Amino acid sequence: MPIRILGDNYPDNSREIVRSKKLGPKFHEFLKSVYAGENSAFLRLCVKRNNIKGMYDTFIAPGAQHQIQVNPMYRQEAAALARDEEWSKGKWKSVLDDMELEIAANLNLQYLRFPKGRFWQSKQFREFLFETYADPGRFARQHGIRNKKDLADAMFVYMMERPPRREAKKMFDKLEKKEKLAKRIEKLVEDVL
Repeated sequence: MPIRILGDNYPDNSREIVRSKKLGPKFHEFLKSVYAGENSAFLRLCVKRNNIKGMYDTFIAPGAQHQIQVNPMYRQEAAALARDEEWSKGKWKSVLDDMELEIAANLNLQYLRFPKGRFWQSKQFREFLFETYADPGRFARQHGIRNKKDLADAMFVYMMERPPRREAKKMFDKLEKKEKLAKRIEKLVEDVL
């Protein structure tokens, strides 16, 4: 079920987040910061599965550079296919599907249980909110904040507690009407003077 933040829907599971163009890079950055970046990279490659031998050599083979942690049974199946030089997508489909599901389930359990999951509380997610929804300079001036970390924290709290978009639009429309009225009054004052 998607997570709704400020009127926008975002995926709530690792497989969809990794594929997301908006949230995916921040999730990958977060996983790298907690030494689990290989999981995100593996999930991204599982979508295309163009170079199965490269995936095996990088993520699955014993002593691989970015070895993923999966059930040894899946690793044995993969090793058997690699020994037989079977690199067709059809032969690897079930093994890669099982590995993908296991890694996604582990990431969901460890980092994505909303709202207390580590990713939703991370610096990377706060930066995502910061970049997507706010004008940081204006927010800092309005709230008298000078420190960048304090600003990111304050914006995170503000955005998570902010009224839904419909309410925000009503408030914005009221403000816009007041500004128009203020401009009319200024013009009348100028005309009189």
